[in-house]
Amino acid sequence: MKYSSNTNRTEDLPNTWIGNWNNIFMPHLGIELAAEIPLFRISYFSTIDTLQDVTDNPMIVRNEVTGEPMKNNVIRGDYFGFEVRTPYLVFYNSSRAKFYFAKSFGEYHLGFVGREMRIDDLIFDFRINATFPGKRDFQFLTELYLDNIWPGFSDKAFGIGPSLRFGMTPSNKFGIITALINARFKVGDFFDKNLR
Repeated sequence: MKYSSNTNRTEDLPNTWIGNWNNIFMPHLGIELAAEIPLFRISYFSTIDTLQDVTDNPMIVRNEVTGEPMKNNVIRGDYFGFEVRTPYLVFYNSSRAKFYFAKSFGEYHLGFVGREMRIDDLIFDFRINATFPGKRDFQFLTELYLDNIWPGFSDKAFGIGPSLRFGMTPSNKFGIITALINARFKVGDFFDKNLR
């Protein structure tokens, strides 16, 4: 993602590898306070940048059909958020799965997260998230992490897999915005299922 800093140019062509539109841009410094119970989370976020007025904005990428700038969500000011979820679902042998509906930084999300799910000997994490249109255009994110690529490898401490983000492209069609290979390292597991 590019910013318009240190340049006279404020517009850019679409990036062919990582979409430089429909992104969320966080402030240099902010604070979040949250309260959480198993079924619900409520939060408050405030920007505490002292340089808000001179913070660089994202580069503008225009829709090639309409000429309008593609949307981004630039976080400035105060935000209240919430998440309603169905925690502790046992789904494909995972006790860490959840469905959720949330509001975060003025956007609404609907999704599913499953950690350390198992099909036979395959252990994997899976996440899907739909962002409703508003501050940004509708987008759909899916991530898959394979935890044990071959028997005996990493014992769930390392995961690798694809991440795809779908949404409106500058050609005014629904397509892939971002396609990445992600890796995850797990430092430790602080819950032992054998302890009762």
